Amino acid sequence: MQYFGSRHVAHATDYKLLAPLLEITTALDPKLIVAYQFGANFVAPKPPEGAGMPDKAVALVEYGIRNNPDNWKLYYELGFIYYYMDPPEHAKAAEAFDRGTKVPNAHPFLRVLAAQMAQHAGEIQTARMLWQAAYATTQDDLIRKNAVTHLRALKVDEDITGLEKMVATYQEQTGMLPASFNALVGAGMLLGVPVDPNGKPYQLMFDGSIELRTPEDFPFVEKGLPPGYKPGPPKLH
Repeated sequence: MQYFGSRHVAHATDYKLLAPLLEITTALDPKLIVAYQFGANFVAPKPPEGAGMPDKAVALVEYGIRNNPDNWKLYYELGFIYYYMDPPEHAKAAEAFDRGTKVPNAHPFLRVLAAQMAQHAGEIQTARMLWQAAYATTQDDLIRKNAVTHLRALKVDEDITGLEKMVATYQEQTGMLPASFNALVGAGMLLGVPVDPNGKPYQLMFDGSIELRTPEDFPFVEKGLPPGYKPGPPKLH
């Protein structure tokens, strides 16, 4: 911290010694948790906020985890290092948070973070599994409602991904876009007009994309949003 102090911040252009100094410090005292927590937060960000060495930050925290495997806060730190990388490493962040959930007495919110990162990474099956685990392993009403809301969003994303693939297949086979879902039904691709988790029919747009009729009903969806749509704050109910 003295190395990174205000006088250095005001004049330094790089912090090449920060990671080596932290490596020496933690080698001398592998149980010094504060060095991993705060040290990594300075090593990872780009200058002038930090040393701009996210790989070194990851290595530092992984060393801390090897020496303090039951400290869930280190997995928390590791997940956020991946999350704030440029570009974000959502899948690796999800894996780090999920590793932390297996530590005794880990904070239950790690399950939420793991599921959110998997969802951002587009790993629908993994995200679904993690949200289901978050729902099943907590008595916190807010976390359970949040899990249900995310699971509904995942269902929409999965539905729309599948429907848009059907539309593309239909276009390849016929040379034209389907005029309605009835065309897909007639081609044997669907049994009926598909509906969202609230029972409202999805909309087949003129360009072959699929949209939700009421996107405000599904916070956290990645698919099916009308162009320019800006969701409001999610309502967990």
